[in-house]
Amino acid sequence: YWVKMNSCNLYEVKRIEKPHDIVTNVPGSKSITNRALLIAALAEGTSLLHGVLFSDDSRHFMQALVDLGFSVEINEEESTVTIEGCDGAVPCAGSRADGDVDATISVGSAGTAARFLTAFLGLSQGKYRINASEQNSNHHCKSFIHTFKLVSKINSFLAKCLLKSR
Repeated sequence: YWVKMNSCNLYEVKRIEKPHDIVTNVPGSKSITNRALLIAALAEGTSLLHGVLFSDDSRHFMQALVDLGFSVEINEEESTVTIEGCDGAVPCAGSRADGDVDATISVGSAGTAARFLTAFLGLSQGKYRINASEQNSNHHCKSFIHTFKLVSKINSFLAKCLLKSR
């Protein structure tokens, strides 16, 4: 088999005649890394993530978890992150007796962090402030507000239904 790599060169692809024992490192994925970070925070106990991609987005996500009180150990050289999950709870929730926000996190331009952490905190106890870049705020803010209004209406409706059924 011949594969044309560009207009000048041909590269011969040789057929594999027998199985090979191959070990390789696949580059990390921003999308998978951010999802794994959230799942580890939601889990109960210690999660060790391998093959983590350290990007601006994932660094914002990890710092946000630290700011929320999660124990996060980062080893960029080994591409690992260890997170102590709190079984769906936010460690710092309700930590402020004065009624101020329990935590402020910054998601920068990380859209995945903005979406996932907003949903997570929206379903958690406590008060939180989420700072984002102007671009991220403009892009996601309207959909967040619409979603929270919808959830609030659904919760009000369900509460009325439960009260009527008693």
